[in-house]
Amino acid sequence: VKAGLVLSLFGGVRQSGAHDDKGSKINLRGDIHVMLVGDPGLGKSRLLQAVAGCAPRGVYVCGPSASAAGLTLSVNKNGGEFSLEAGALVTADRGVCCVDEFDKVSTEHGSLLGAMEQQEVTVAKAGLVASLPARSTIIAAANPLGGHYNKSNTLAQNLKMSPAMISRFDLVFLMLDNPDEETDKRLAGHILKGQTKYSSNNNPPGHLSQQSDELRSRQNLRSRLQVPIECDPLPPQLFRKLVAYARQYVHPTLSTEAKEIIKSYYLKLRQRSAGDVSSPAVTHRLLESIVRLSEARARVELREEV
Repeated sequence: VKAGLVLSLFGGVRQSGAHDDKGSKINLRGDIHVMLVGDPGLGKSRLLQAVAGCAPRGVYVCGPSASAAGLTLSVNKNGGEFSLEAGALVTADRGVCCVDEFDKVSTEHGSLLGAMEQQEVTVAKAGLVASLPARSTIIAAANPLGGHYNKSNTLAQNLKMSPAMISRFDLVFLMLDNPDEETDKRLAGHILKGQTKYSSNNNPPGHLSQQSDELRSRQNLRSRLQVPIECDPLPPQLFRKLVAYARQYVHPTLSTEAKEIIKSYYLKLRQRSAGDVSSPAVTHRLLESIVRLSEARARVELREEV
């Protein structure tokens, strides 16, 4: 999940004003939309808040408090004149818009279809017809119906969401709360350790030093929660600069070998979906998603070729 969020932050290359075989101009988005679907209490909101903090331009909104006008565009009347008020997607232009509780805005999904694919928001109201750019990456988090994912139903049935909306997302991660003794032990220890640190602030100075010595003697958090890595992680400030630099100056292109690999993989997916009625439809949008993810993977390493 974290790897997918990193690729979404870097994004693919936006093809603006490219010409097809017939000479007409086409625009292909480079933003990678991601949706996290899973049971409550798995830290989806924390992941979204972390992404909004690491993005050069990040906006975080919560679903129940957001409307269609708040996400896209609204028209207000002030002193007899109408004015346009930008929503979260327009505010996060060329950035990341994190929408928490995405399933709670089911009535507003229709207004997001055009903004996610065409990367612009159009309004026609009170004599005003306007289009504003909304070239933002959408990272959403949703909970299934009833608070628990039903494996016997499809993703659209669990979310009560149209297939057209689900197809707009390049990556959909399914996060299930399955009981696991080792994982539960590490998570419980991590939460209780934070509570111990917080409660120690209200204790006398001697007790505080005694508690600190006891905490230092324990195993550190990285060795308990993470896979051992060879180098230290990047600080958030440096990571934010790296993302901004890569999005502005690094524009990788597909090599001939990469095109052949992506093409053969896409054709395999098409053949597999044709024989399975229950699987989601494999369309050309999936092919564009694979290209965007490949370009983002090259951008992470600042490479000019995929």
